[in-house]
Amino acid sequence: DGLWAQCIDCAMNQTEFCNEEPFWSQPIQEAAEERCEISCAPVAECAVDDDCEGETNDCVVQADGLWAQCIDCAMNQTEFCNEEPFWSQPIQEAAEERCEISCAPVAECAVDDDCEGETNDCVVQADGLWAQC
Repeated sequence: DGLWAQCIDCAMNQTEFCNEEPFWSQPIQEAAEERCEISCAPVAECAVDDDCEGETNDCVVQADGLWAQCIDCAMNQTEFCNEEPFWSQPIQEAAEERCEISCAPVAECAVDDDCEGETNDCVVQADGLWAQC
């Protein structure tokens, strides 16, 4: 936008440059990367399944294509769901789809008959993603 200029040492190596970059505004980061021909974008762990070690590892690519990582789709649901909180939200969504495993909580009920007691009703939230007695 041309509203700010800043001196940046383009002679820094990539590690030094990328350690300094978080302290700059977004427009300065973009301009400095272009001017200095240094990128601080993360490098994806894989591009295809063959890039992953182990027979059961799959290269999971998030929907926007900006990141990919190896995930063992042979994990059981418990193992998978214990690992999932350490992944970014886009990778979680891609991994659940690719590995056909869901970590969404299981609703308590679907209909009133699923609830114990005569006075308990099954209440389902508007988006249908959760229900309880």
